[in-house]
Amino acid sequence: MVLKSDNFDDNSRDASFWDLLSSAGGSANEVNQRLELVCLTSAGIAGYVTKDAHDLTECDITIDVEHTSLHSLELFLSLTKQQAANPYFESDWYRIMKYNLTNECYVQRRIAGVPTVLYNGAWTGASGSLRIVISGGTITFYEETIERASQSYALGSYNCYVYLYTTAAGGLTGTDIIDNFVVPSDVVVGGATKQYMVMTL
Repeated sequence: MVLKSDNFDDNSRDASFWDLLSSAGGSANEVNQRLELVCLTSAGIAGYVTKDAHDLTECDITIDVEHTSLHSLELFLSLTKQQAANPYFESDWYRIMKYNLTNECYVQRRIAGVPTVLYNGAWTGASGSLRIVISGGTITFYEETIERASQSYALGSYNCYVYLYTTAAGGLTGTDIIDNFVVPSDVVVGGATKQYMVMTL
């Protein structure tokens, strides 16, 4: 299945595209025309992960977030798939997140198990957008329209799983919101236009 947009307005998970990520009682449900992530224990993790890995050689992915309750709210790309534990402990990934404990935005990567902070600083606010663009061998991260980090893409493959998720570490519990998972309808891969269907699910 191709990478495609999802505005979550139908209040039903597209099981052909998304799988659940859940640990310690965390839950992810499409209600109120958005994705609501609920963690009732401080160890909770909740979110979605794509069922399949996708070729992200050229991609532009944006989500809208409301991060007022929990520890971290993340747009996360990984070479591997995890559904029952924190993807942070996977070996190879990138992420941009809003971090509620310190009101900061973070950009990080993990290569062969070694984590590196690419950016951290005061966030623009608890609500807004997180965006990752990969083009021409460069990966760039945005909080709202502000570029937070950019570097040569360093994972061993462009075939990644896409995660949208939250964690409740640090003693924080409650509900965070993700809406409007958006990818472009056409991207150029290897000099040719590749159709990525943009659909309302």
